[in-house]
Amino acid sequence: VGTRYLALAPYDFKLYIVVNEEFPSMYEANREMHFRVADVIMNRVEKFENSSVVFFSTLPSFYLYYYVEKGLLKLLNLDYKAPHISFPVYKNEKDILGPIRNEIKKGYKKIYVMSGIKGDIHFIICKDCGYIPRCKKCSAVLELDTNKNMLICKRCKYEQEAFDRCPRCGGERFAYQSIGTEGIRTLLKGAFKDISIFSEKSIKEFEKKGGILVGTEGSLLGDLNKVDSIIIVGWDARLQADDLDNRFYLYLFVHLSYILARSVSVLMKNRDMLDILRNTSYFKFIKEELDLRRELLFPPYYRMATVETREELNSNEHIFVSDADTKNGKYVYTVRFLKKLSPTSVFKEITGNLKHIRKVELKF
Repeated sequence: VGTRYLALAPYDFKLYIVVNEEFPSMYEANREMHFRVADVIMNRVEKFENSSVVFFSTLPSFYLYYYVEKGLLKLLNLDYKAPHISFPVYKNEKDILGPIRNEIKKGYKKIYVMSGIKGDIHFIICKDCGYIPRCKKCSAVLELDTNKNMLICKRCKYEQEAFDRCPRCGGERFAYQSIGTEGIRTLLKGAFKDISIFSEKSIKEFEKKGGILVGTEGSLLGDLNKVDSIIIVGWDARLQADDLDNRFYLYLFVHLSYILARSVSVLMKNRDMLDILRNTSYFKFIKEELDLRRELLFPPYYRMATVETREELNSNEHIFVSDADTKNGKYVYTVRFLKKLSPTSVFKEITGNLKHIRKVELKF
């Protein structure tokens, strides 16, 4: 019996492995060591004859369905149905106050506001030309930190000073799209003077005293059953980002919240995603997600990495190169590996494209 790191234990005998509650992020190690536990276990089970693994999960990840699709796993039971969840439509962030007041009237003592974004204001857009500032290193949308007056990339930690005039057209009219956790806390503290508003750093105090906790999807992932009501907000901005995982994580957290909490509300403007959340079963959503990922060359069908070089990188029969950013004399690419390659082969495929290797940085 052990944690996810038990998958790396040095055993060389046949295995009978049970993984309890496998779903995305719960069994992924992303800080100290980068590996997906399901992949490690499946590789080890394939290696040793007569070994077997059972994954128990309320909401299995699409990686497990991928292994089912390949014939490496068998789906034993699936009777989960899409829940009926409240979906208020809002015009601005202040509309979050209505659902919270309703939950307080119901007598709920512990309310969790789950925001899709951190910080104060998510991103800015020029009203004259539609310009949205993006990271010069990885092309992600830059978020505005009003305390520092800086534009910050939450993906690679790049920072630059905020501007008063649009770099593209020189305009001075900006729209501020979606507030994050800091902005929501400020809003709630002004509206609910007699209720304690907590941040992610004060979860234990929130669990003891009750009140309103404002955090991201990871704040109470394993303890959603300890709250009375969950209000999900701020995902319209996340869905605009160039990251296919955001669709899946939103669907996952909405349905996981429904299973574990007494009341769930989702505040969104994206009608297409609302329709998916309301009417699409988990199995159907996963199948459609896998079809989309196969078409767009996304994991689990293809491995991806960010590559930074000092010269141009070209596609070949083993790698597909896209999303180039050539500012500041650097080339930052998203690379998809079209064939299963070892780490050594990956490096050779990339460096083999370059005449003069100055710098190659791989981020998987």
